[in-house]
Amino acid sequence: MMSTPAKCPAWERSSTLYNRYQNGAYWHMPTGWLIAVLADFAPDLATRVFNEFIAHLRRESFQRGSEFGAPWECIGWDGFANQNAVFVPSVTVPYSILSRG
Repeated sequence: MMSTPAKCPAWERSSTLYNRYQNGAYWHMPTGWLIAVLADFAPDLATRVFNEFIAHLRRESFQRGSEFGAPWECIGWDGFANQNAVFVPSVTVPYSILSRG
């Protein structure tokens, strides 16, 4: 689980709670693009992001039981924003980008 961040800006007005879903959650789908960009100028950081992504998928895998759900559509601080379990594009989109390498 991630630790709670210092208060940071999010949308000032939203029907979604702060640090949830589209108002501050983290999404796996752009992970492949992030890693690909980092690989060009910070390969160690790209490797770290990739390894943390894979570790998260394994640690939170839906295959571990009903209290798990990765790959999630999005995740958030302390698991409160984890939403839409077994969201296949969270794996297939990063894979499609990284497999081009």
